[in-house]
Amino acid sequence: MAQGFILRAADILLKPAAFFRQVQDGTLMEAALFFLTALCIHSILAGVVIRGGVGGFFCSVPFISTTPTGADSIIAAIAGSFLFGIISVTATGAGIHLTAVACGAKNGVTETFRALLYGVTPLLLIGWIPLAGIFTTFWSMAVTTYGIRELQNLSLFRAAVTVFIPAAILIGVCSFGIAPLFFGYDYTRFFSLPCR
Repeated sequence: MAQGFILRAADILLKPAAFFRQVQDGTLMEAALFFLTALCIHSILAGVVIRGGVGGFFCSVPFISTTPTGADSIIAAIAGSFLFGIISVTATGAGIHLTAVACGAKNGVTETFRALLYGVTPLLLIGWIPLAGIFTTFWSMAVTTYGIRELQNLSLFRAAVTVFIPAAILIGVCSFGIAPLFFGYDYTRFFSLPCR
């Protein structure tokens, strides 16, 4: 099973268009199991990096511990990362599907979610590395674009519009709205002036 996961991940990362042509007859359950496996790997690695001291510039997780390290803080970061992954892929999938329908997709929500669940592979497998998340976010958007093109039978331009508009909205909302709830980051300190 591990070998199958590694081979599938390598195909997604290195040959996304060919991979999506191969899995056109696949099921949503296969994509979901692959996604959940990758999300577990990502959550564990991100939790250790963020709360284990390597990513010490992150603030503490709310309700757990005020110290940047410790087992309870690492477990909370793993759980928060996993929950955040489930919520964000669901919200993004809904947005991408609405945009796909507006762009002429006719193959249903299952194909949209299959493209997204496989498409976020670069972000999940590499994005836990500090500062790599920016690059892997765009890589994942490109892979998802290939998936939408192949599974929804859209042109590359329409597939790109389908992916990039909802993803840009989600990135903005998560960066300043939802992520602080999971990771305890207070953006207001950047917008407040010191009192004298």
